[in-house]
Amino acid sequence: MKTGDNQDLWQVLSKNIGKFQNILKEADFDFGFRTINEIIRFMIVAWKYEKEPTKWNDWERYFDAQIMQKMLPKLHGSQKELSKVLEELEKECINGKFRSSTEKIKRMRKTLQEKRYVSFTG
Repeated sequence: MKTGDNQDLWQVLSKNIGKFQNILKEADFDFGFRTINEIIRFMIVAWKYEKEPTKWNDWERYFDAQIMQKMLPKLHGSQKELSKVLEELEKECINGKFRSSTEKIKRMRKTLQEKRYVSFTG
């Protein structure tokens, strides 16, 4: 299975999961195999929902949902703990074209700057 720009989808997903895992690990918010399995299962179901395209142009939309559902909710803490991590996550989301996650991180960074503390829900 390929992405819209003809890359192997599973390699792209693996690479993206690894990037987010490494960024979150910096602040001890990394995730384990169960979360990775849930993300992969979600992506498979989404691919099937999209009628199993050979070239999947819309995979970023579904991976963006997984960032919002499985990765970002782990985050909570002080400006000292999260400032750098949120900055790195935002860059990664912008580069990956993960729009919903980018917008959420921007709001979280704003809250962090104003209140010196932030959580996904706050």
